[in-house]
Amino acid sequence: MRTPIYLPGQEREPVNPSLDLPSKPLWVPDPGYWEEAIRFRTNDPVSFMDMNSLLQRLLEPKEIDRGMLELWNLHTTSGLLVNEYEENLMADLRSRLEVLYPKNAGYRHNEQPYSGCTRANAHAHLWTTASCQQHLTIPISSGALVLGPYQNVIYAEFDGPRQRTLYMRTWEYAPKP
Repeated sequence: MRTPIYLPGQEREPVNPSLDLPSKPLWVPDPGYWEEAIRFRTNDPVSFMDMNSLLQRLLEPKEIDRGMLELWNLHTTSGLLVNEYEENLMADLRSRLEVLYPKNAGYRHNEQPYSGCTRANAHAHLWTTASCQQHLTIPISSGALVLGPYQNVIYAEFDGPRQRTLYMRTWEYAPKP
């Protein structure tokens, strides 16, 4: 089994054995193809993490000249977004979501017998649906992610602290011979 990648300082135990991803690619279009799991723990109920430097560090050893990076979030109460990673903007996003979908608004998802949910986290599902994506595809050029000067890949946690997993797939258009 392939060793998962963790954010610095994070614990080294898998979230759940059923989430372990294959150690070999499901299909191999060419030698310039990689799949990996990125596992980490969020520390707060609501948090935003800038993922740019981590993703770039994971790309460097692959030496991709031109290609694509695909990133999937494997959870329903957190998500991915591309935006400026700035503290006040993240606070504004959170405050708008709190107004639109307050935590204790009597959601059926939080009530028995309507739902099997025991975490009372309907607001987190709604925040994710309203503000995030579960999948991003980002071009790679000259070994770097193609993003605008103020664009950051941001992981948004709305139901933490939790153990989380992202699935990353990268490939090169024309691998070196």
